[in-house]
Amino acid sequence: MRFKDDVVWTDIHPKIEQVLHGVDAVFQKFGVEAVITSGRDGKHMTGSKHYEGKAFDLRTWHVIEELAKRLRAYLGKDYDVVVESDHLHIELERDDPKS
Repeated sequence: MRFKDDVVWTDIHPKIEQVLHGVDAVFQKFGVEAVITSGRDGKHMTGSKHYEGKAFDLRTWHVIEELAKRLRAYLGKDYDVVVESDHLHIELERDDPKS
C-alpha cells in the first residue's frame, strides 16, 4: 500500500488505521497495489468524514484496467473489452465460425 504524494494523513481515526492492512490484503489478492489518494485533504462535500479523519479514498482506475486486461486474456481475440466511465463493455468482435 502506498499514499499519493500529497495525501494528508494526520489525526486519522484509529478505526481507519486498523482497516488499512485488510484493505491492502484485498487489493493484493486482486494483484494490484492499493493507493490512498485522500485522507484529511482534498475537496469533499460539506460534512464529509474526511475532515474528521474518518474517511479515505482509494484509487480505482488501475483496478478496472487490470480487470479489463485479465478479461481480455480470458475471452480471447473474438471479444473486445472496453473500459467505460462507469462500467466495462464487452462485445463480440468476431462472429465468424471459420476463424
